[in-house]
Amino acid sequence: MNRKYIFIILFCFVINLSSQNKKILFGFNEVPQTLMANPGAEVDFQWHSGIPILSSNYIHAGISGFAINDIFANDGVNINTKIATLLPNIDNADFYTINQQLEVFNIGFRRTNKKDYISLGYYEEFDLIAYHPKDLVTLAYEGNQDLNKIFNLRDFKFKAEVLGVFHFGVSRKWNKKITIGARIKLYSSAFNITSTQNSGLFFTKEGTNNIYRHRMQEIDFTLKTSGVIHNEAEVEQSMFSRFVASGNMGLGLDFGLTYKINKNWITEASFQDLGFIRHTKNTTVYKVQGTQEYDGLNLTFPTGNPIDYLNQVKNELPLIYGSEKYTSLRSLKVNGLIAYQFGDRDNASCLRTFYENSFRSKIGLQIYSILRPKRPQFAATLFYDKKFSKFLRGKITYTVDSYSAKNIGIGLSTRIGVFNMYGAIDNILGLTNIAKSKNQTINFGINIIMDFDKTKP
Repeated sequence: MNRKYIFIILFCFVINLSSQNKKILFGFNEVPQTLMANPGAEVDFQWHSGIPILSSNYIHAGISGFAINDIFANDGVNINTKIATLLPNIDNADFYTINQQLEVFNIGFRRTNKKDYISLGYYEEFDLIAYHPKDLVTLAYEGNQDLNKIFNLRDFKFKAEVLGVFHFGVSRKWNKKITIGARIKLYSSAFNITSTQNSGLFFTKEGTNNIYRHRMQEIDFTLKTSGVIHNEAEVEQSMFSRFVASGNMGLGLDFGLTYKINKNWITEASFQDLGFIRHTKNTTVYKVQGTQEYDGLNLTFPTGNPIDYLNQVKNELPLIYGSEKYTSLRSLKVNGLIAYQFGDRDNASCLRTFYENSFRSKIGLQIYSILRPKRPQFAATLFYDKKFSKFLRGKITYTVDSYSAKNIGIGLSTRIGVFNMYGAIDNILGLTNIAKSKNQTINFGINIIMDFDKTKP
């Protein structure tokens, strides 16, 4: 197959495959799911129950470095010219990611002391990150016709996992200024594939027996997998057991707080998924190590004793694999917020023993970071949050991150009786032309919420 088409197929695969920055839900206390972003969020519900499967659906997909339109735009420019122009501008720090979460159930209730709010539930998550392997992509597209040009394996890093998460959290109103909270998580990994610690060089020089001699120098490549289906017995294993009790289990912790500096200024902070998963069941670890030189196949056709060229190649490129236990770390996420509250007071809350009535409007700054295999990713967000009425609240955001410096998002939450419906879209400008957009996010859900004052006569 022509290497141009190999390159295009590779990019189409990873391009449709981003991060978990729920900037609209963080600090958006009309919605129970704000407790998932900050277990120390200040909420004034008596109790809540998410509509199963519908309470939170979240997906974010993105790519840094370029957009699909850069390659496939119908602008009369030859696609080979576009790729040749694009490749030098894509850095090995650029990445392709996707994150998807589906909340199966989420419930919460306030204890009789009125200070503590308990929440628990279960959700499914898929997360993938793959860094742009600049040297290997160049090798795939241009080939190795340039003798002695060195291609480095170290930028080949990716991680993908599918898991189920049980969680239990407590948010406590410590006093009129401070609310703190923590959430413990039990992970069950249904699938994991990781390759993040690789090194080694590849280059081509003039040969002796053949025209070219290929050298793989100090190769150290490792690929770890668990939950991968290898036989029919594993196919028959129920999806329920994979997501609930797969044998590849782990623990995690979230922590958060809200601090009212004074009547107008408020700050929030949290970290999520400080945890690990221990992979002990249905695991395979693949390794390629060492230095090899390869002249290619010297084809001969002896009579009566054919040569097994496949084994000859395997001997030149040894692959070692076996069942090994390993540990994977979750991607730690950190959130922070500082806001100025102003305007009319919101008199909806009647937990007046512990909660001061808040303002209807606030403006502020949020920061976000997620720890990734190569380096942390950061984002900064300016926001304006306003409660228009007892039934409607909105939030608009402007974010600078790895994808763009002009990312505008919007979130809305409405109450109709006890029903709460919310939705959030990030990068709304990108919706006008998805092919030009480097990232998109959508999050929506439906909850039943009972305010504390509903029980008062």
